[in-house]
Amino acid sequence: METLELIEQAGKISRREQGNGVGFYVPGMFVYDGRRGRFPALSLTGRECGLNCEHCGGRLLLTMTPAVRPGELLAAAKKAEQGGALGILVSGGCDSEGHLPWNRFRNDLARIKEETGLFVSVHSGFVDRDQARGLASAGVDLAMIDIIGDDGTARRVYHLSGRDRVEKSLEALLEAGLRVAPHVVVGLDYGRMNGEEAAVEMVARAGLENIVFVVLMPLKKTGMEGLAPVPVAEAARLLARTRISHPRMSQNLGCAKPRGAYHRELDCLALRAGVNRIAIPAPEAVELASGLELTPTWAETCCAVGAWPALEKDK
Repeated sequence: METLELIEQAGKISRREQGNGVGFYVPGMFVYDGRRGRFPALSLTGRECGLNCEHCGGRLLLTMTPAVRPGELLAAAKKAEQGGALGILVSGGCDSEGHLPWNRFRNDLARIKEETGLFVSVHSGFVDRDQARGLASAGVDLAMIDIIGDDGTARRVYHLSGRDRVEKSLEALLEAGLRVAPHVVVGLDYGRMNGEEAAVEMVARAGLENIVFVVLMPLKKTGMEGLAPVPVAEAARLLARTRISHPRMSQNLGCAKPRGAYHRELDCLALRAGVNRIAIPAPEAVELASGLELTPTWAETCCAVGAWPALEKDK
């Protein structure tokens, strides 16, 4: 089936099954058309990462506020709330096993939930059952985890033993009772499609009804510098096939995606394919929403937060 035909079919299914709403999101501290994100990211390890994945190499940590000692995380969260934040994303670098230092910061996380009104999301990394239970007991609202559908990609890019680490981590998060926002990086294998549909099926088997797609952004000073991202049409076909196969699954297109012409084309195709939420939407996609008779809503949070009821303390 041709790409546009596939996208049209997916869009019809989406409107029938999920209605005509679409969410647009301004996450982190991005500024978009006068809207400023109110969901800053904090790093528990500063700029340090022992795993040093090929697609990131710790570069994504440079944009986050460091909070590397117990007490600093709580202070940073309170400062963010005083500055108008609705929530925070707690992230950081991993050790060689893919773990973040959650146990050291369990008390800070609990106090943030007790002493602030912030929504707390975490990039969980690859957790064991004890870490997952700790996050749940601290009151974390949402755990984000990358889902990798190919063993070779897990080894080459994430330096993990294989995708079984991903499956076990996902199981641990769900067993702990955490809300989970699975992320699939499209073109993660050096700009090639390899295992993305297997990752989608892993999410579906786990019983999750939401999924976030992001697209590899080849960053400078990483092992993928200079690579071409996966072709826009291939990324759009994955979104469309996911909608056709899983019509009730909520789909997000996240903030990580190549900018420029790629961004404009992908966002418009994603909207036509029935994606429910788009972070940092291209202006052309916002305009297209009107032409498709969609009803947009806006929020200054991560798009993954929109998979659940809006923040009640907001507005």
